[in-house]
Amino acid sequence: MSPIHEKADKLTAQVADLRRALAEFPADCILNDFAPQGAAALHALGEIPVYASITGTPLYTLSLAASHPPASAIGALLCMPPMLLPLINSQRAVLGLPPVKDEELPWLHCSPFLHLQASSPLLEFNQTVPDTVHFLGSLAGSTQTVWEDPPEWWTKINQEKDTSRIIIGLTQGTLATDPSTLIIPVLEALKRSYGEFGGNVYLVVATPYAEQVKSNAASISRNADGLRVHISAWVPYDLLLPYCNILITNGGYGGVMQALEHGVPLICVGTVADHADVGARVAWAKAGFNLQTDKPSEEQIREAVAKALSDGSYKENAIRLGKQLKSLGGAHKAADELEKLTAQVWNSVAYADISLPVV
Repeated sequence: MSPIHEKADKLTAQVADLRRALAEFPADCILNDFAPQGAAALHALGEIPVYASITGTPLYTLSLAASHPPASAIGALLCMPPMLLPLINSQRAVLGLPPVKDEELPWLHCSPFLHLQASSPLLEFNQTVPDTVHFLGSLAGSTQTVWEDPPEWWTKINQEKDTSRIIIGLTQGTLATDPSTLIIPVLEALKRSYGEFGGNVYLVVATPYAEQVKSNAASISRNADGLRVHISAWVPYDLLLPYCNILITNGGYGGVMQALEHGVPLICVGTVADHADVGARVAWAKAGFNLQTDKPSEEQIREAVAKALSDGSYKENAIRLGKQLKSLGGAHKAADELEKLTAQVWNSVAYADISLPVV
């Protein structure tokens, strides 16, 4: 059974869940994540005045003919309403609602009243978006993590004064975590090429398979004097990224946003979920590289690392993106926009016959 058909009753289930929640807490506005069709149905039924949406995923357009069409299968699917509408409309019929209108199609994935996008327009292909779409930058917290009892190697990185050192972060995120697809190829690539990069190389690896990977790293460190490999099941991004020259990741938008917020160029791999679309945006913004594979070769890794270190434009573009991400307001901006929307509700603004923004 396809992933779509496994979710054939999600809309009606969302409506039921929201009704239970609203019975206990009669909210003025529902804030929904991606594809708020349950909230949209409640609004159409007259049970809520407005709803808003917020996402930390790429901002998808509704056309595969766009100048930058989705790079992932899930992104392509989301941009084909004919694939989605039969499921959505059949569930709307159960609720006594008419089919989605043509003018409502651009709003299948987000709210027409207020959509909050945890990103930067510089990373989203400079798309023209309606006034109801607001970019927030990163939603990562501003409070610095306290790393209690950090490993000895972290203390050395903090205290060392070697200005020629190169620190590379490496993470596989939380979905595709098999170390043989990324971590091991990176280890092998750096073992053979670290001497090309003009300084001692420190590779900091965050992986749930830390113990499994350490055996590979131990043999590399013994035989490569200029390469130091440090592995941990958890490394706080906000502490690591200020030191990094590069972040290699197959993670999603959240980790990429944090890296760019710190002005760190990226090497992106992976095609799972939205990862291909994330990598495409990083490459388009010239803030890093998109290797367009789940398992890069050692040569692909070596070439990307060498170019990211030797060509300062990638760092400059990452810094430029980081400055914009920090300027967009984050969670405070989100709260302000939600308060504006709910103030309109309190002022008895009628939403039943709202004209949808032009996309």
